Amino acid sequence: MPFNGAGTFTSLGAPTFPAVSGDYILASYFNATMNDVFLGLSSVLPKDGQAAMTANLPMGGFKVTNVGAGAVAGDALMYGQAAAVLAGLTVNTTFAMTGTMTAVAGTLDLTGATAVNVPLQLVSDDSNKAASTAFVQDFFATMPSGTLPSMTGKSLYNLRVNAGESGVEWALVPPPTLIRTARTSNTILAVADQGTLIDVTSGTFSQTFTAAATLGSGWWLWYKNSGTGTITLDPDGAELINGASSFTVPSKTTVLVQCTGTAFTVIVATSSIRRMLPICGAEAASLTADSALEDVRNSNTSDTGLGVASTAVVNIIYGNSLFLAAAGPTASANGNIASSPDGYTWTLRAMPSSATWVIGTNGTNKFIGCVPNATTIAKSTDGTTWVSGTALGAAAVATVAMPVFVGDRCLINSNTASTAYWSDDNGATWTAATLPAAAGSLRFYSVGGLFWYWNTGTGAYTSATGATGTWTSRTLPVTPTQAFQQTDGSLWCSATGATVWYRTTDGINWTAMTAVGTAFGQSANNAWPIYINGMYVNFSTSLGNAGSYHNGLWTVRKTAMAIPLTPYTSMAQNVAGTIFVLPQNTFATGLVQYIEPGSSTARLGAFIG
Repeated sequence: MPFNGAGTFTSLGAPTFPAVSGDYILASYFNATMNDVFLGLSSVLPKDGQAAMTANLPMGGFKVTNVGAGAVAGDALMYGQAAAVLAGLTVNTTFAMTGTMTAVAGTLDLTGATAVNVPLQLVSDDSNKAASTAFVQDFFATMPSGTLPSMTGKSLYNLRVNAGESGVEWALVPPPTLIRTARTSNTILAVADQGTLIDVTSGTFSQTFTAAATLGSGWWLWYKNSGTGTITLDPDGAELINGASSFTVPSKTTVLVQCTGTAFTVIVATSSIRRMLPICGAEAASLTADSALEDVRNSNTSDTGLGVASTAVVNIIYGNSLFLAAAGPTASANGNIASSPDGYTWTLRAMPSSATWVIGTNGTNKFIGCVPNATTIAKSTDGTTWVSGTALGAAAVATVAMPVFVGDRCLINSNTASTAYWSDDNGATWTAATLPAAAGSLRFYSVGGLFWYWNTGTGAYTSATGATGTWTSRTLPVTPTQAFQQTDGSLWCSATGATVWYRTTDGINWTAMTAVGTAFGQSANNAWPIYINGMYVNFSTSLGNAGSYHNGLWTVRKTAMAIPLTPYTSMAQNVAGTIFVLPQNTFATGLVQYIEPGSSTARLGAFIG
């Protein structure tokens, strides 16, 4: 075998080949060598085409070059022929595609061909989708000039036949969901606002419009005035809305605005309605009162049972899920306080002795009672069972003594100048604290995590601990002659004859409550705006003085009970803010005012909105 299978010619081995110099060449060796050469030559491919291939010819990665152009079946194609064929490819049979056919260049010519089962697609500016024959015919039948309207800026539009059926136009596609945009001032209504909800949450202003011709026939939106102001819809130029030059959208009203292409129409969907609501309910705070002279308190007051020896119950606190009431420093000596889980049903609780008790709490498990102008102390861990505590080192200050807590620390002012006493163990031990200046005629308060007291003039002091050397001087906006703590924990003060109260939540920074003021312009001496459930109420026995504050306005109410205007008055609300218990200074002694806006006995008033 002359070739070794890898294309290499292999000669015969010795002694046949090679011949040895000087020896005679035998005929048999010569003939065998020549026959092997002949066999090898017969295995190669003559270039003149005499012989045909007898097996496949591997090219080893090399090209067959300079190929002649194929002419008949069975001829090889040169590269140029194949490229030309593909460039002008014509499909003469049916084939199925499961993927995507992409034309990267050139033109896909379907002349004479029929597209079948093409889905009817009305597309916007997407030119990459096919359309059915029926759609294309109908589409161009509506076009007088056979050209499309401009697609500039029409990414959210669909093509449709216009109203006159004389052509086609791009129409805005409404959003699939109702999009709300909150506003507090005028922003011109534009094409992009179609199909949305414009919600005005506050403010009074004129709402302007883009020209009706620009917005186009069929443009629409919802417009809601959820604030307390008044909105005036004012179309462009001389354009009309509901046949007039403008349209007013009052508070709590929603309208549907539509454009005809030249004007606007309005359909009122919701408007302000008159409702009967609890006067002291949270919902009524932001509405407009539509009635007056109702009694603001519940149908019934509640009796603490402390009436035998008291003139008024002025000291009310809340802790351990209980309201606690004490007769206060100006009452006759009493051996009880009272507790209630709901502010309505009260139980008398015995104190260690009969005295003019005032009480305070940390809100959970510490309760301290003291007696003005005495060293006597009572203590409790639950508000119901009271025992004697360690006496103060000096008598508590007269009249305005009140146990005040910041966390677990209780502080009581004494009648010894510039001296107070504090306890961290619920009255078991007391430590004297030297104040930077003597306290004035107002009691101590706890506000914003600080102890607070007034000295004189516009001077006040705060401390986080109440201990000696920890007090910081503060400046008040006025010289206060009265102060009280709201049910929300904020501290209010005012000057004699003033009509403005000042409010602080940290004992340092004060805000003039100018908007609330005092009810009906009364002096602060006679009008305490009590914060109840998000709104304010003034209690007075004088008709025209009592009132409730809604939506920025005082409304006259009536009540046969008033809050005692004293420097030691305290009031309370429960943790949920659903029950409020306030002192009162008229009618039978021992009664307190009980307000529960969510109860069936809550007083109702008429409100708009």
